[in-house]
Amino acid sequence: MRDGLGVPAGEEQWKARLADLEIRASEDGLFKVVRGRLTKVRDGNYRNPVITPNGRWVLVSKEDERAGQAIFRVDLTTNKEYQVELEGYGESYPLAFIPSINKVLIIRNDYRYYRSDDEDTTLGDSDPDNLLLVDPTTGVANPAPGEGRPSAQQTYRALQKTAKPNEYWAAMIDEEKGLTEIGVYETKTFGFRPILKVPKIRFNSMNMWVDEPGKKVYFVYRGHLLSLPMP
Repeated sequence: MRDGLGVPAGEEQWKARLADLEIRASEDGLFKVVRGRLTKVRDGNYRNPVITPNGRWVLVSKEDERAGQAIFRVDLTTNKEYQVELEGYGESYPLAFIPSINKVLIIRNDYRYYRSDDEDTTLGDSDPDNLLLVDPTTGVANPAPGEGRPSAQQTYRALQKTAKPNEYWAAMIDEEKGLTEIGVYETKTFGFRPILKVPKIRFNSMNMWVDEPGKKVYFVYRGHLLSLPMP
């Protein structure tokens, strides 16, 4: 949906929205939206904002002529920014906040950002070696332990929660076996427990919804809504 504000909301705006606070990014700067009022926080070319649940920190990618592309932490209480120091080269983007461990998942050197999106093709998951966890308070970055790929799939919505805390329904493509695995993803240990294998069909968590009481999974494939019984 579009509103009358000068900086429009993006498809992944939910990552930068709290109850009464929203952060928007554009080539003209970083902006704060409070009760329908737009206020500039900082000048610059920003994108991919991810806010922490306490409303204190925003992780965002920024590009300029001197520093190139980098990730910054912006303190919303002072409007000051601090660069996240990352080893190696390549572009990096904040992806999502992980509530169970209070870290922000970021990705670097991801080929998916350079490919056109085909409606009949679900792109493969990110390389686990490209996923990092950043402490929003300190800026310390460490490799994501275990399985971080389901969290990296989150685009226009969050992963669907299961009936248990810190557990989510997820689907991952197994390129070697030519199938998609549906299972439960746990975000404290970053573990994935497969429950159902769907051969010869590719889809990820964003194309799937689980009816847990009805023991059925629905997913979209090549423009069709399909369903399968869940064990």
